[in-house]
Amino acid sequence: MQTRCLITALNERQVRQVIQLLQKTQKLPRDTRIFLQKVSKHIGQLNTTQALQEDHISRLQFQVKTLEKPKIKKRIEKDPNTRFSNIKQIMKAIQEAKEETERIRAKEPELMAKKAADEASKAGLNALCFEWQAY
Repeated sequence: MQTRCLITALNERQVRQVIQLLQKTQKLPRDTRIFLQKVSKHIGQLNTTQALQEDHISRLQFQVKTLEKPKIKKRIEKDPNTRFSNIKQIMKAIQEAKEETERIRAKEPELMAKKAADEASKAGLNALCFEWQAY
């Protein structure tokens, strides 16, 4: 019976079971019982908040996956006089795709900087000031 008491409790119910086992084997002081009950209640609250946060994280990860842009595939322009594309055309298309992605990546920091500057100018001085209240 004492080996059950030595198990690390993972949830509120297990803590309550340990308290009951201890009550059966020995008389616990009131302070100890109250402390263990508060611990079990706090474990239950933490498990609940953890479950909510994990759910929120999974929803945000799903949103990120849905908002990601699909990869742009550059089609190779075929000469109507030839039946198949040759290696030179393929290499040229790959190079053009790389250059295009580099241009897109180069524009992103500029857009982010512009957005940050606009938000900072809109917020003004009042956003930087804090107001403290004493109760």
